[in-house]
Amino acid sequence: MTLKEVAFAADTSISYLSKVERGEFAPSQEYVAKVAFVISRSMLPAPVKAKAA
Repeated sequence: MTLKEVAFAADTSISYLSKVERGEFAPSQEYVAKVAFVISRSMLPAPVKAKAA
């Protein structure tokens, strides 16, 4: 995911996310959890469709 995609999905600004990434801001635990959730969802494999019986 790009920084823009993560920021959009986590409902935050690109600039704030970038500053957190560079260590310029210390984010809240809630913020870290939200961003981690967004990133982890992007790493999951796509759901497998069940075959019709």
